[in-house]
Parts: sequence; structure tokens; C-alpha cells
Amino acid sequence: MPLFKKHQKIFYTIFIILAVLIGTRFLAVGKNKTITNVFSIITRPVGTVFSTMGWWTHQKLSFFINIGDLKNQNQKLFNENLTLRSQVAQLEEIKNENNIFREQLKLAPREKYNLLPALIIGRESGGYSEIVYINRGLGDGIKNNMAVLVDKGVLIGRVVEAEKHTAKVRLITDKDSRLNAQIVNSSGKGLIKGQFGTSMIMTMIPQTVKLNKGDTVVTSNLSNYFPEGLLVGYIQEITSSSDQLFQQATIFSPVDFDNLHLVWVLLEGR
Repeated sequence: MPLFKKHQKIFYTIFIILAVLIGTRFLAVGKNKTITNVFSIITRPVGTVFSTMGWWTHQKLSFFINIGDLKNQNQKLFNENLTLRSQVAQLEEIKNENNIFREQLKLAPREKYNLLPALIIGRESGGYSEIVYINRGLGDGIKNNMAVLVDKGVLIGRVVEAEKHTAKVRLITDKDSRLNAQIVNSSGKGLIKGQFGTSMIMTMIPQTVKLNKGDTVVTSNLSNYFPEGLLVGYIQEITSSSDQLFQQATIFSPVDFDNLHLVWVLLEGR
């Protein structure tokens, strides 16, 4: 008896299996309808249990399969969404650039200068150097030392190296940039130097010249490369030189040098 109790479930399982086998045998040979009926009554619950378990297993398997399909579909939709967002962003960028180009085309001082439009295609920045590259070159009539402008005659730099189809432009904020300038309000003159790639400083201004914040600064007739009257910027801060013999001023340019797209090269002649 202790052995039976210990393995009671195993005995019951073996009994049910034997009953199923015996019942199947009697059904196959068609010996006795009474036995068949008794067997049917005994095995019906077992069949129901197995049938229910089979249905439950099928449902669970279908559920997990469907979950896997949904995950794959969600991943596919997510990837498609990212692609669409990327395309929309690119279209927005193209739209913004086109708007910028249209605005600059309106502002270009074509009635005064012989200008050639050019696109910024590269940039060299580092060590206080501010250099950009344009998609115009010798084949387009570009030469060294030609002025490069934006908007209504705002000077941003000059060509320092022209190749066949491209050209290198040094911005006026470059540490090696130099240009002669004058203050419109007072006619005072001085030399503008690029300052650490972010701003400019105008030096050699006589102490007798009256300076004010916001005064307009343009290229002077002493310039070696640029025509007179190109806008350079506005006086932002005024100080004295270390020897107190001259004044100097920090010059603020209205140009966003970090977001240059379309520029104009000032060609020789009109």
C-alpha cells in the first residue's frame, strides 16, 4: 500500500492508458456494444480533457505566432516611418535653402556690380583660420583677390586661390585677413584685421576721430583688393591702443558666417 500511495498518479495514468488501449481493441473488432458504451462513458472525460488541452495549446501557439508577426509589422512600420521622416527633413532643408537663395537673389546689388553667384561647397576651420570653398573657378572668370559678397554688397572675404572649377575664399574674420576701411559717419580710416575667426578689430584710428557704437564701417579707397563702399560691419566696442596714440574698435558683421550658402563674386568690369 505505501508503494501504491507513493506512485498513485503513475498507476492511475497507466490504468487510463490500458483502458484506452483495451477499449480501442474492442471497438475495432465490434465484439460487444455494451462494452463499447461503457468504454465510451469512461473515456469521454479523458478525450474531452485532451481535446481541450489541444485547443488551448493551439490557441496559445497562434497567439505567440501572431505576437511575432505584430512585432515584425511594427518594426517594418517603424523603419518606414523613419525613412519618411528623413525624406520630409530633406525636403524641408531644400525648401529652406531655396527660400534663402531667393531672398539673396532679391538682395544682390546687380545694378551696381558685375556679380557671379556661387555656392559654398566646403569649409576649412581651425587654428583661427576661416576658409570656404565655392563651386566657381578659373573657367568661370574667377581670379585671385576678387571680392566675395552677400546680400546688398556686404563683404565677407576675397578669393585667395582659384582652380579650374573651384576657388578658395578667405573670410574677413580669418586671422590673416587685412583690409583698409573707413567709418561712414566720421570719415575716419583704419585697418581691419580678422580676430580669432569670430570677429574683427579696426586699428590705427586717429584719436581725433569721433567714434560711436553702431557707426557703419565700409571699405575705403585705400583698399588694394576691394572697391570703395562695400559694407564691412558696425562698431560694437571702442578702446584705445596700448600706446594711447590710436583708437581701435571691435567690428560686428551682420553676416552669419556659420550659415553661408549662396555668395556673389565681384567680377572685374561691369
